[in-house]
Amino acid sequence: MTEKGKEYILAIRRTWRLNLVSTGILIALGCTAVISSLLYQVFNVSLLWALPVFTLVLFLIFRIEKRWSLSNNDVARFLNERFPELEESSQLFLKPQNSLGALEKIQSARIEARIPELPGIRHRSLLVRIAAILCSFIIAAAIWLVPAGYERRPTRPNAAVSQNAEAAQQEILPAKIRTANISIIPPAYTRKPSRKQKELSLTAEAGSQVVWRLETTEPVNTLSLIFNDRERIDLKAANGEKTLWQIGKLVQHPGFYQVKINDQLSELYPLQIIKDQSPFIRIITPKQYTTIDFGEPQRTPVKASVTDDYGIRNAVIMATIASGQGEGVKFREQQIAFPSNFTTLSRGYSLQKTIDLKALGMVPGDELYFYVKALDNFNQESRSESYFVSIADTAELMSMDGIMGGVNLVPEYFRSMRQIIIDTEKLIKDRPDISTAEFNSRSNNLGTDQKLLRLRYGKFLGEEGGEEDHEEHSGEEEPVFGNTDAILNEFGHNHDNAEDATFFEPELKSQLKATLTEMWNSELRLRTNRPSEALPYEYKALRLLKDLQQKSRVYVAKTSIKTPMLKKETRLSGELDKIINPFSRRQLPADSNPQEALRKTPAVLYKLKNKQKFNGNDVAVLAEANQTLSSKATANPSAYLGAVIALRKIISDAGNSAKPSELMLIEKALQLAITGTARLPQAPSDGGTSDLSENYFKNLSDLRR
Repeated sequence: MTEKGKEYILAIRRTWRLNLVSTGILIALGCTAVISSLLYQVFNVSLLWALPVFTLVLFLIFRIEKRWSLSNNDVARFLNERFPELEESSQLFLKPQNSLGALEKIQSARIEARIPELPGIRHRSLLVRIAAILCSFIIAAAIWLVPAGYERRPTRPNAAVSQNAEAAQQEILPAKIRTANISIIPPAYTRKPSRKQKELSLTAEAGSQVVWRLETTEPVNTLSLIFNDRERIDLKAANGEKTLWQIGKLVQHPGFYQVKINDQLSELYPLQIIKDQSPFIRIITPKQYTTIDFGEPQRTPVKASVTDDYGIRNAVIMATIASGQGEGVKFREQQIAFPSNFTTLSRGYSLQKTIDLKALGMVPGDELYFYVKALDNFNQESRSESYFVSIADTAELMSMDGIMGGVNLVPEYFRSMRQIIIDTEKLIKDRPDISTAEFNSRSNNLGTDQKLLRLRYGKFLGEEGGEEDHEEHSGEEEPVFGNTDAILNEFGHNHDNAEDATFFEPELKSQLKATLTEMWNSELRLRTNRPSEALPYEYKALRLLKDLQQKSRVYVAKTSIKTPMLKKETRLSGELDKIINPFSRRQLPADSNPQEALRKTPAVLYKLKNKQKFNGNDVAVLAEANQTLSSKATANPSAYLGAVIALRKIISDAGNSAKPSELMLIEKALQLAITGTARLPQAPSDGGTSDLSENYFKNLSDLRR
């Protein structure tokens, strides 16, 4: 046994395994630092969980990393690849000495003498892993630097609730109110639990039952709630001392409300409503317009996703089958169910259904119109856009109807495509009765006809091909010496852009390109003696050509006018007293424009900013603006209620204690409320008239004189 060489291999194996184990431990420490920091900062999990997390991560690393269990043979193969000096013979060190042959002993002794001269092995992966570990520790430190008061942002329905909670921290209860306990009971279809709060600012789901329970510091005679400055509901006393009052109300619409104690009104408190959204439907497949050509399976896979904020109750496919032509068109409606269970009332479903058109009784030429209808658990209904699926009618494509009339793009070529289909079908029918050589010859001839037809249609896109194209340039002049463009034109083959050489619209060009592609696919299969596979492409090319023909046709229908019968007794009498011009006059009420008050409000706010006193007219402007913003706050209290509160405060104290923050809040609401006005026709200004136009009109006036 070659002890020196074997010891060298064992030493490398020990170093390698130690390197892998140490780096695995370091990686586990880095991952544990990041995970533990996140758990502590986000979920407030104790740091004592760091040890189980470290054990789990270390186990996963050793389970994934297999190289720590490498064998001596693995090290020998690595040394053979790394050091050419060992001449791929390091595995001889691992064999017993008595099992080596004479040449193997010589080779083993030879490479064993080279071991001291071998360079050391650098573990580059160790440096990379150490850098990754440092990055993980930096990330963990950054997580620890996040402020302790950091909270995760909740989902959309709870976002408004959290905003209310933040605003409620600054909320002050009305005078004489000791405590306020409000219970919000969402509708049953939302499947949300009831909740309680001590703030008067409310955010509730539409249709929730809200119960106010207010406790006063002293007995009061009346206590009521006033909603949107219009509706008033009185609370009922729950004890004999008249210090505990309560009332319940079903809330459906947003707005604001006030608490009225005897004759004293409180501040405005917002009432925000979370509306139930209609189901959202997205159809993934098929395309909105789909045509099933000859040879394709007459099935349509429908894949859709349906989501809702509170749950989906049902979803179906509403299908309509149209069959027949002209006045004989018949329609059949059918409801197709998805193979899904909607009893769980989940918030989202991925639905799939394959519609078998044959099972619906559809034949070539029929069309299917369908849309997906979804119903949520609040009985709100949504429907998707309509999708169209048609089966190509080969008999209609092969008919000659409509070819004789209208403007035909290329009628002789159009008939040639039909003839190729007829010959292909005849070849398929005659295949059992003819020899293989004749079958291949006829199929190849059809491929040649398809090629000629494709080249003829290619000319309409500016395409040229074959040797005839090069012969057109044989009579050109000799290139001028030194003219590089002329030399390139001589040895090259340059033409104008094929796209610019036609007079067709871009849509017709793209459809003609698609037609040439189908012809090429048909030609390929005819040339390779596969007419059965070529037939679907031929039918599709024919359908595209027929559509192209219909698009290029100009049709003007005859129209006629039915005039009323003339009375012979009044004809040519010349009496016109019964003929009058229609004339009507209507007086429109001069309503005030609420936008005018909003536009005048910034000027009044400017006076307040500059500590100027404003007159009674300014107070009237602010009062009208407050009325307009109050009506908008009933629909969107979060955007306008703060401005309404600030405006009412300014009006009540005549602007003596207006704060800059309140003025800024009002200006922000005005920017949202003021809308643009439609521009009316007006005469052009004289400032834009040029001297040239003035001289032109002056000379024109002189000529008229």
